[in-house]
Amino acid sequence: MSNNSSSASPSSTTKDGLSTKPPIHTVGKVEIHQETATIMKARLIQHILQTYYLLNFIFLLAYPILRLSGLILKPKNELMILYVSAFMVLLKILKNKNVDQILTGIIFTLKMSTIILLYYSGEAQFKLEYKNKMKKVNMESSSSSSTELFEEQQEPFNFDNDIENNKEITLNSTKDLGFLANFLHYGLYYVLIYLFICMLVYLYKSQPEPKQSNFVHFFNQITFKNSLAFSAQSKELKDKYLLVEFFTTWSPPCTYLASTFADLSYIYQGINFGKIDIGRWKSIAYEYDINDSVSSKQIPSIILFKNGVELSRMPYRKNEFKMPYDKKTPKDDKLFEPCNLSYDNIKLYFNLDRLLSEVKSSLTNQNSDNNNNNNNNNNSNNDKKNKNTKKNR
Repeated sequence: MSNNSSSASPSSTTKDGLSTKPPIHTVGKVEIHQETATIMKARLIQHILQTYYLLNFIFLLAYPILRLSGLILKPKNELMILYVSAFMVLLKILKNKNVDQILTGIIFTLKMSTIILLYYSGEAQFKLEYKNKMKKVNMESSSSSSTELFEEQQEPFNFDNDIENNKEITLNSTKDLGFLANFLHYGLYYVLIYLFICMLVYLYKSQPEPKQSNFVHFFNQITFKNSLAFSAQSKELKDKYLLVEFFTTWSPPCTYLASTFADLSYIYQGINFGKIDIGRWKSIAYEYDINDSVSSKQIPSIILFKNGVELSRMPYRKNEFKMPYDKKTPKDDKLFEPCNLSYDNIKLYFNLDRLLSEVKSSLTNQNSDNNNNNNNNNNSNNDKKNKNTKKNR
């Protein structure tokens, strides 16, 4: 405590208006940020190594393995397709900041490019087989024509017979290619096998599991109201703040937000985090005016409560930035601003760093007060013991 008090300046600005506050990247804060970064990296690695991502990324290696081993032919425009796929992957990384959203977007893009490559590879296989068949047909026709030259010299020439013979050769060549070769002409033979394996992988693991955290409480409509009532009655600051996510199980943005919300609860452990399924508890959605339809812009919603009362929510309406929701305003889903519910945006919008510092400072003050009370009690007990000993003497 003495070091902090000595380093603090008496005024925050000088006469010239320049800030005299200590720099943000102090030694202690850098250590905290490094510790947070290592924790987040460890959680990210553990999250990526789950079964869903491992299966999909291993399965995406099927095309390069088949291509390099020579089991499938090089398709036309292969480099162009790979360049476009790399560009789309880069866009997914730059556009999204959520890990699950980035990885699922990359997997989908690479699967689509693999299907296109397999289609053109099947077409190249068909063309190669067709050329080989036509070469054989030409060789057989040339050999048969040489044997028939002597007979034709002795017989009068008939133009109609020659046309009929050429028709029979072309018809027999297309029939010899068979149904499978014609199927390969459209590249569907490889594509259907690939889609069938994709379906098996999807049935085994349909979606990634979100990051887990023991600091997120799942509420129902009763426990949620009880927690708000407890927050309103409690005198301790650590019970005052409650950040709640209102989600549905069918919404992909809610699935993507689950990992981000778990990371926030893991880092900001002094703040209470909770989740409630408004698809199941409709009365809560109605009470807080959250539209849970498929076209809603309010799913998922995050609301910050203090003393059981709403402080702010995200997404918000245009005139309610960092303000509580006004129920008197007419309900219109178009008034809500589109929000990117990323880790940094949630942290900055709700000022989680400031809230955590308030909670920690209140806890340190409370601990210091408890220590002072314990010391005073010990001193009073010692004084009583000394008085008693003097009386006995």
